[in-house]
Amino acid sequence: MKLAVSILIAFATLTFAAGCGGDSYDKIGADMVTNVQAVRDALAKVTDVPSAQAAAEQIKAQMVAKKSIQQRLSTLGKPTKEIGDEMNTKIKAKMDQASKDIATELDRIAKLGPDVFTPIESAMRDVAVVKYQ
Repeated sequence: MKLAVSILIAFATLTFAAGCGGDSYDKIGADMVTNVQAVRDALAKVTDVPSAQAAAEQIKAQMVAKKSIQQRLSTLGKPTKEIGDEMNTKIKAKMDQASKDIATELDRIAKLGPDVFTPIESAMRDVAVVKYQ
């Protein structure tokens, strides 16, 4: 459960950066939501050890994408309060739901046994340490 809480905190503590160019707050916000939902979807497919190993690889791939999103955010710079509030409003419900779904899936997978949960637990630790700034 501590792992699930850490993951929820990592996903929930999002701040947005301001700037101009080809990237936008909307694009980054949508990509954040898609990234979290992809982790959730990978977890939803876990039923046994082979599917847990496959899901762990998918989660690791999402961490590569998450680092790219993080870099895009830092490139844009610090947002105004208004822009940050607007972006949080736009994605909060989806991020909250995906985070709750991830916690539910982690609880379900844990009940499948340690052989199934271990690859997921390892991959999810990487999720918890990536932070949006």
